[in-house]
Amino acid sequence: MRLGIYVRISKDPECNSTSPARQEQDCRSFAQLHGHEVAKVYSDSDLSAYTGIDRPCYEELMADLEAGILDGVLVWRLDRLTRKFDDLQRIWRLINGRGVTLLSVHDAIDTSTASGVFMLRTLVAIAEYESAGISLRTRRAKAEAARNGQPNRGGMRAFGYEADKHTL
Repeated sequence: MRLGIYVRISKDPECNSTSPARQEQDCRSFAQLHGHEVAKVYSDSDLSAYTGIDRPCYEELMADLEAGILDGVLVWRLDRLTRKFDDLQRIWRLINGRGVTLLSVHDAIDTSTASGVFMLRTLVAIAEYESAGISLRTRRAKAEAARNGQPNRGGMRAFGYEADKHTL
C-alpha cells in the first residue's frame, strides 16, 4: 500500500521542534514493519487541527488521496490529522468512496477493519472534546488575567509593554 505520512505540531513559532521528525520516524518504522511503501511525507508546523486555520500540507494530502496518488494515510496519532468531525467527514468520504485506508501508529485505527472504524469515530469525538476544553480553560485564564490588570501572556505583547511583557 502506498501511504502518505502526515505529521503536525500545533504550536512551534520558531519551527524548530523535533516532534514532527519523531512522528515521521515512528510512522516510517510502522510502515516498514507492515510492508507499506511511504510515498510522501506531509508536514504542517505551528498549525492547529481544531481552529479551522488552513493547513497547506493537509490540503495537499487530501488532494493526493482524492486523485488516487495514495492508497492511504498514516499518522502518529489521530489528533495529528484531525480534531474535528468536519474533517473526519471529509476523510470518511475518501474511505468509503475511494477505499482509502487510514492507519495510526499509536491508536487502534485501521479503517479496513470494523474495530478500526469504531476507534476512528470515538477518538475524533474525544479529540474535539479535549480541544474545546483547552480553549475554555485558556479563555478563562486570559479573562482572569485581564481583570487583575495583567498583560496577555500569549501571542504578541500588549501595546505599550516592553519585550518582557511585564514592563510598561
